[in-house]
Amino acid sequence: MKFFPTIIIGEAYALRAFLHFDLFRLFGPIYTLNPEAESIPYYTEQTLNVEKSLIGTEFMEKVLDDLKTAEEELKDDPIIKFGVNGDVRDVFLQFRNLRLNFYAVQGLLARAYYYMGDDENAYTYAKKIIDIQESKFPWVRPIALTGAVPDRVFSTEVMFALQNLSRENIYTSLFDGNNLKMNSLLAPREDVLIEVFGGVSDAASDYRVMTCHKNQVEINGTSYRIFNKYQGVDSLRSQMIPLIRVSEAYMIASELAPDNNERVECFNKFINNRGLKSVNNVRDVDYYLPKEWLKEFYGEGQLFYWYKRNHSETMRSAIDPYNSMPFNVPSMQSYVMPLPDEETKYN
Repeated sequence: MKFFPTIIIGEAYALRAFLHFDLFRLFGPIYTLNPEAESIPYYTEQTLNVEKSLIGTEFMEKVLDDLKTAEEELKDDPIIKFGVNGDVRDVFLQFRNLRLNFYAVQGLLARAYYYMGDDENAYTYAKKIIDIQESKFPWVRPIALTGAVPDRVFSTEVMFALQNLSRENIYTSLFDGNNLKMNSLLAPREDVLIEVFGGVSDAASDYRVMTCHKNQVEINGTSYRIFNKYQGVDSLRSQMIPLIRVSEAYMIASELAPDNNERVECFNKFINNRGLKSVNNVRDVDYYLPKEWLKEFYGEGQLFYWYKRNHSETMRSAIDPYNSMPFNVPSMQSYVMPLPDEETKYN
């Protein structure tokens, strides 16, 4: 194999930023409320010493620095010339959406700036993704959602994913309605799911319901929808666990684009490619956009961070279809996970 130092360096910086940023989103303060609050350490070299915890602004500066370095080092990423399949002349340079590639770094920058409340930069990087989306990460085709091996993760739209050769185990251990008992099955109530996805009509046409919530099971007289996004072992896309999607860029731009017409255009482009009808104006965008955050990242671990970023006082009810009694967040501190004992023992 040839040696590609800039690609390796770029991916390494990007991964360091990615991992630290997710730790920050979980254990750090609510940045949009108090960016100067103490957070966690940021490690830039291997050490046995405990580094000091940084305030939020210092921590996120390091995240952004690493991502900007990664963006520069990956400026010759094969994905730019050859697309997601990469350079077929070398296996290391193929399957670029299974690595933190140039565009995934830009998508991560959009995510980071959005989380920080830096609207201008968040939009700028989201727009970079939107501009190349059709050629690099095209919307999933409806025909790919049916058949013997449906594309349940919408793989063509995934900018970065983990490859898990045992992904089917996630499905069988948590979501398999044919084999799991109620006390171990993770499944949404059917009436709640239908309302989350906009009612009977919208749910029937929504690609996400058609592929990931198609089947149902009845337990003790209550109907549940099976979540089968991670079902299947028959192809590379059946090994993917999505971490960054192009749809996130569209949702960020739908909220932050400086022109209202552009906001409507971005939002309609996104929802049309989920099987839904267009909205008419920016007021509709403001109304429906929060609902799309709830629907789009089902089972992918992003919704909690959206609630935290917006310091939401409530979360959507999992048992009340009409959300008349949402879950009340006890306090904003509830969004800050306590550090594990092993991490604080020597501090």
